[in-house]
Amino acid sequence: MAAPTSTTPLRRAVIAALTTVTGKTQALPSANLFVLARPATRAQSAAKVKGQPAVWVTVRDHAADPDSLGLEMSTIRRESVVVEVECTYYAGSELFSAEHATALERIESDRQLLLNALLYPEALRYDPDGNDTGLDSGSLRFDGYRSIGPAPSPVSTGTNRLLTVTHLFVVKVELGRPSAS
Repeated sequence: MAAPTSTTPLRRAVIAALTTVTGKTQALPSANLFVLARPATRAQSAAKVKGQPAVWVTVRDHAADPDSLGLEMSTIRRESVVVEVECTYYAGSELFSAEHATALERIESDRQLLLNALLYPEALRYDPDGNDTGLDSGSLRFDGYRSIGPAPSPVSTGTNRLLTVTHLFVVKVELGRPSAS
C-alpha cells in the first residue's frame, strides 16, 4: 500500500476511533463516544456538550525525524508530529455538587478508555476508507494531557461549566512525496 502524502488519514482515523463504533479491539463503547465539534466559545459549547462530550483532533508541529535524515532523497520522508485530542465536557452546575462529581468521574473514565483505544497496537493503521495513516506502529504514543476549567460561563452567571482536557501524543509518521502533476 502506498504511503500517505499528508497526515489527513491519521486525523480521520483518530476521529473515527472516538466518534463511531469501530468494532476494533479496545474501541470506545457506544455510551462513551464523542461528538465531533470544533472548539467554540464557552457560551456556545456549554449547551452543545451537555448531552455528549465533544472532541476536536488536530495534527500539528511537524518536524523532520532526526533518525531518518538519510531518507531526504527518498520517496518517503519521516516526520514527528503532535496529535492533540481536545475533549470538552459539561462539568455540571456549580449549584449541584453531585452533577459536578458525576461529570468529573466520566472525564476520568473516558480518559482511560480513550488511551486504550488510541494506544492499542495497530488501532490506527488505517483510516475509515482503508487508507494507510503512516503511523510507524499503527498507534499513538501518549505524552501527557492538560486541562482547563471548569470555568463559569460568561452568559449564565456561572451556572454552566466546561472542562477541556487536551491529550497530547507525539508520533512518527512515514509520508510519501506527492506526485508531480
